[in-house]
Amino acid sequence: MPFLRNLIHQPRKLFIRRALFQVHLWAGVLISVYIVVIALTGALLVFEDELTATTLPPHLAAYNEVRVASISAVVQAFRDAYPGGEITFLTTPSPAVPAYRLRAMDADKRAINLVADPATAAIYPQPRTWVEWVHDLHLYLLLGSAHGVQVNGIGAAILLLLSFTGVLLWWPGLKNWSRGFRIDLRH
Repeated sequence: MPFLRNLIHQPRKLFIRRALFQVHLWAGVLISVYIVVIALTGALLVFEDELTATTLPPHLAAYNEVRVASISAVVQAFRDAYPGGEITFLTTPSPAVPAYRLRAMDADKRAINLVADPATAAIYPQPRTWVEWVHDLHLYLLLGSAHGVQVNGIGAAILLLLSFTGVLLWWPGLKNWSRGFRIDLRH
């Protein structure tokens, strides 16, 4: 019972607190790089549509809400250009991104990025843009969807560990717990 009593009343005297401090310190150092990357890429992705519009080919027709090619015309143009291919992702044009954007697999199951003219539905190949790279860095840490989600889950677990160890390190003891909520302006 002395361990529990010390944990509740005088936690700063316990050896486990010093060990937890080391875990907290090094987990914080490791996770800080991860948090900075996620924060910076997330801040960029707030403007994802506007940045994507700057990467579109210049020869596309201007976006006109009244004169937009139908989705079926874009799908047919894709089938004509890539027989046996399969569309995996399609976005319609908007004032922010004035073109159809497609991700697809060709007949050999290779990933391709395409842009379709908003007026004529003509299909043009487009290399992977830096905006897509930032998007994949933010969501998947450039590891692909399967592994990137797992690594993000590990990052979340480390953040949870930091929160838990932070609370344990903060705990000043039952007698002094309210002191932890005061702000001393002299310091």
